[in-house]
Parts: sequence; C-alpha cells; structure tokens
Amino acid sequence: MKISSEEDWFIAFINRLEKRLAEPLPGASAWQRLMPKGRVLEISADVVPQESAVLVLFIKIQHSLNLLFIRRSQDGRIHGGQMGFPGGRAEPSDQNLANTALREAAEEIGIKPSTITLVGKLTPLYIPHSNFRVHPFVGYTMYPQAFRRQEQEIDEIVLIPYTRFFSTDCLVFETFETLRGKVEAPCFKIDDIGIWGATAMILSELISIAPSIDLNQNESSVIKFK
Repeated sequence: MKISSEEDWFIAFINRLEKRLAEPLPGASAWQRLMPKGRVLEISADVVPQESAVLVLFIKIQHSLNLLFIRRSQDGRIHGGQMGFPGGRAEPSDQNLANTALREAAEEIGIKPSTITLVGKLTPLYIPHSNFRVHPFVGYTMYPQAFRRQEQEIDEIVLIPYTRFFSTDCLVFETFETLRGKVEAPCFKIDDIGIWGATAMILSELISIAPSIDLNQNESSVIKFK
C-alpha cells in the first residue's frame, strides 16, 4: 500500500513499529499490568490449544492514528458483549495464521485483505476458558473503508485514537459480569468503553513497544459503526 510523502509521521510510525516487531518482544512482562485477577498464563501439558489469530489494525484518518475494535454480540458465548480485535480460529483452508487473521476480519467486518498491510505479530497468548492460543497480527490500512458488520456476531465496530491509550486516567480496575460469574480486572476505559481480558493484555504489549506519536490532532473522538 502506497503512502504519500505528506504522511511522513505515519510512515515513521509504521517503520518504527515494523522494526520493533522483528525484535524480541516482552510478552508476559507486558501482559502483567492488564491481567485479570487469578489469570493463568501457562498451558497444561495435557492440553492441546486451538490455534487462532486476531488482527490488530491501525487505521489512519487524516492526522489521527486509530485502532480498530469490535464489540461481540451478546450471544451467550464466553466472550459475548466484550470488546476485542477481529479474529477467530484457524481453518484447514487457511494457508497460515496471518491468513486466518485477514480472513476473519473480512468475514466479521467486511474489510478486504488486499487493503491491509501486515507489519509483524505480537506474542501469542493462551486463553484458558476458550482454549484458544491467539496469535495477534499487526497491520495498517487507510480510511475510509466500507465496513460491513456480520450482524449475528458483531454488535458494533469501534475506532479509538491510539493516543487515548496513553492517557494517565485510562487505566482503571473494574468488576465484570461473565458467564463464569464476576471477574475483577484492570482495563482500558475510553469514554464508555471498557477493554479488558486478553484484548487488553495484547494491547498492553503493543503500547509497550510502540509509544504514541506526538500529534496536534483534532480527531480525538471514538468512532462507532453500528
């Protein structure tokens, strides 16, 4: 994907991010601050996890750098109603896990894989309650996109300015209702949106290696697509 010379700040950020993703990653040390109470990271020797992948997607909107999230439908499943990245389990037809992330994003939010450039991946994270080992792939695209929400699985698509995650008051501790009962967890709180669990842990690693860029940007509002 070509980027014009007028977008030097974006080029610099993406280049720095791609280089950093090729280096050793912090993994568990970055996850710690967003781990729910009682969270276990290890996989038992007798457990065979299901491989899955998510897409951590940066979207440039004029002079604003945004991350794309989805809110899953209240469908009675383990992660129902939670904020997350588009993604899902690997299928036999997928060439690799990167293809899984792109295919799932296309199915869930209608974004074409040909419009996305992948720049690397974060540390795989095991989720005990779903038995998924999640591989987070990081990429970028340009706005606008013709999003098409998969209504049975996705309640809304949300774009959050990346700089918002570096605010001193966006990290809070809350109690969440789940199918397993109440869970105490730290989370990123942006306006009325709470991001916790595996998504917050993945995000914690991302922001630990990709510091925010200093922009005088007016587009600081969350954008929601129903």
